[in-house]
Amino acid sequence: MTLLYSNYSGEDYLISFGGYNGRYSNEVYALKLSVKLDLQSSTKDQPTSDSTSRVLEPEVEISQDGKIREIAMDNADSKNRNDEANEQLLAALKAEKDELEATLNREGLQTVQLKEEITEAEARNAELTKELQAVRG
Repeated sequence: MTLLYSNYSGEDYLISFGGYNGRYSNEVYALKLSVKLDLQSSTKDQPTSDSTSRVLEPEVEISQDGKIREIAMDNADSKNRNDEANEQLLAALKAEKDELEATLNREGLQTVQLKEEITEAEARNAELTKELQAVRG
């Protein structure tokens, strides 16, 4: 199974796909990450001004029992962590790319050497075939 973390339009997502559980799976699951808080309903009853409630409405979802179920947070700290994680991922990918390119170059050299050996073996085979035919007369 492959597990991937991504940030898209300020929203954090956890994506999983593939895997093997008795048979191979190509299903994809995407989960929207959020912070869960259980606050007493008195928090909901506190008076707020219209401007404050307009700012909080898109960020807070209040259930029927008065508890806050989800708060989507996008602060500078998480952006810094995302930037650091992206930089680490980029560095790892560059290192892997360099390693793969070096391996590809080694394989290319080995391919050229093997082709030369095949050419030499075919030439030697042709010479031996001519000698055999000459001996057989």
